[in-house]
Amino acid sequence: MATITIPAEYGYVCVNTFRSLLSLNPPCFNPTNTTTIPTQVLGVGFLSNILNVYLGVQVGNARKSAQVPYPYRPETQSHLSLSPTLLVYADMAAAEADPKKKLFNCYQRSHQNFLEGYPSFLLLLLSGGVKHPIASAVAGALFLAGRFAYAKGYQTGDPTKRARGNFGYIGLLTLWGTTISTVVSMIYSTYA
Repeated sequence: MATITIPAEYGYVCVNTFRSLLSLNPPCFNPTNTTTIPTQVLGVGFLSNILNVYLGVQVGNARKSAQVPYPYRPETQSHLSLSPTLLVYADMAAAEADPKKKLFNCYQRSHQNFLEGYPSFLLLLLSGGVKHPIASAVAGALFLAGRFAYAKGYQTGDPTKRARGNFGYIGLLTLWGTTISTVVSMIYSTYA
């Protein structure tokens, strides 16, 4: 199995801060220890990036088709009272009047939903993959398949069809389990 070894210097400042705050020297945080991340886990992480780019391109195509301008810069517009996050969608009145604009909002929302959980997904994938590489890789792939189905369902223009991707939560729960197992085993090995 191919792996990537994380250099011991990564996190050295955090490790020393941890030690000074708690006056502990747990081996799992020793900067001389290294952690390997298996190829399968990195491959799923890379696939998640491909899905992110794909969904972003889909939003761009929908934006062009619906003729929705790029988000306004609040500092250059007169409607400063609006939250900047609201400006990434087509106006609600325009979306009700134009099916293409409503569809754009569905595309935008499906991608935004993916982005909201993306950092947590990567953390769980990499953390759980340290001890359980195959289970984490399979769970990560299942979660991504669910996110893809969620997006495709949402992009039909009927937001209720996003539930087609709910099976992906099985993968997410599995990633929680692999991460908890990894953390518990690290703590146990430290204090046992």
